[in-house]
Amino acid sequence: MRITGELLAGLSALERTPDLRVLMFHGPLVYLVGSYAGHTPFTETDIDLFLRQYATDPAVGRSLKEEFLHQARLEIYPRMTDRSEQWIEHRLFEPLAWLSFLYRRLLHTARQRTPPTLIAGVVERGSLREFSETVLLERVFRGLRAKNRSHYFNEMYGRTDLTSPKALLDRLGYEDALLMAMLLRPGEYSEPWQVDKFDGLRRGTVALPGVPREETVRFDALRPGPFGFPRVRACYLHVCRVGATVWSHRWGVGAGVNSMARSCACWRRVSALPVRNLVWTGCAPTGSKASAIGRRTISGCCCKS
Repeated sequence: MRITGELLAGLSALERTPDLRVLMFHGPLVYLVGSYAGHTPFTETDIDLFLRQYATDPAVGRSLKEEFLHQARLEIYPRMTDRSEQWIEHRLFEPLAWLSFLYRRLLHTARQRTPPTLIAGVVERGSLREFSETVLLERVFRGLRAKNRSHYFNEMYGRTDLTSPKALLDRLGYEDALLMAMLLRPGEYSEPWQVDKFDGLRRGTVALPGVPREETVRFDALRPGPFGFPRVRACYLHVCRVGATVWSHRWGVGAGVNSMARSCACWRRVSALPVRNLVWTGCAPTGSKASAIGRRTISGCCCKS
């Protein structure tokens, strides 16, 4: 429910502010959504409660509901369940289908602006190791094999079991935050990579409101695609010497944003914006982080999963 509220608040901020340049979320842009599969669908009454709090006006709320139900009837629910007609008849809002719709609507609205609104999140990162294992060390090990030095790490540490990125991280206890803090200087950021957020979307069971039995639902239909969740790319940014390395992920809402040059331009673009054109949603920043943002010494689109 909190995620739904945050997305509706972000969408409301976009609708209310035509000249909005950056929309920052305090938290992840997209969570590990598979862990939320199986929740009982929202009723229309539940959705109305959300929309009364966050929609800019009742007409916008009604439009969101009807647009979702239209897509659900034609495209989304038939891919998810064999009882899609009953779901539509009872005007049920499957939570993950509703979330993916709100994400798509948020991106669509941002892309209509000139220039497109940059959508970002800001948070420090803890124990993630995906970048180190699948990008950084995978490339390092490949380079070592190409130079016939595959035993490099074993020789360095006096071991025999450091034979793969996973083994190295398992044995030595490194995580992304620790490695990035050692490798990056303040103001530097890592190469972006596509984050795996959707592997947990598989078949599951759902209990419908007022129905005694559960039914099987194909949640994998919501993986990235025309009617699924948007893909996200991520990178690490080292903010300052005394602060933690933050993990950044964002959506590309403009052409060519996959290039590192455009990513660098995004960091500069955020720091140069007037305060009135930057909206923060979610939990309010506190302590030194709030002070740093007030001085605009932190610039970027930073988020965790």
